Amino acid sequence: MSEHQWNFPATVQPGNYDGDTFTARIDLGFGMSVVKTVQLEGVDAPGLNAKPEAVRALAERARREAAAFLKRAKRIVLRSTTWERRQRDAVGDLVADGKSLSEWLVEMRYAIPHDGDRSRDARAARRERHAENARALIAEGQLEV
Repeated sequence: MSEHQWNFPATVQPGNYDGDTFTARIDLGFGMSVVKTVQLEGVDAPGLNAKPEAVRALAERARREAAAFLKRAKRIVLRSTTWERRQRDAVGDLVADGKSLSEWLVEMRYAIPHDGDRSRDARAARRERHAENARALIAEGQLEV
């Protein structure tokens, strides 16, 4: 993350897009709030349209478990460093009761670290890492296809 960081209390809306993209009401203070899409910074969870089937199962699990992680929280804070895409999206981390959702997703192997590289080679490497995580979770009995 950059050296500048803002912390905003947030309420995550039901129905997250996937494991790393959410809609949240962000409390800006002084009685003002805004509803924004929040993209987790520094991580990549597989998309719900991913292939093969094992990676799609991982994507669905990431979405479900991330939602449950946030639902259990008493307090959620958006730690944001920037607004992205012409100020439509917030970029940062959702911290639930002091625990980083981004770090937890990587720890559980539902997501992988992402440095922002969007080149074709980097996307292919991320797809392969998601497939490796899916295979490992299936082998451990933690993911069903």
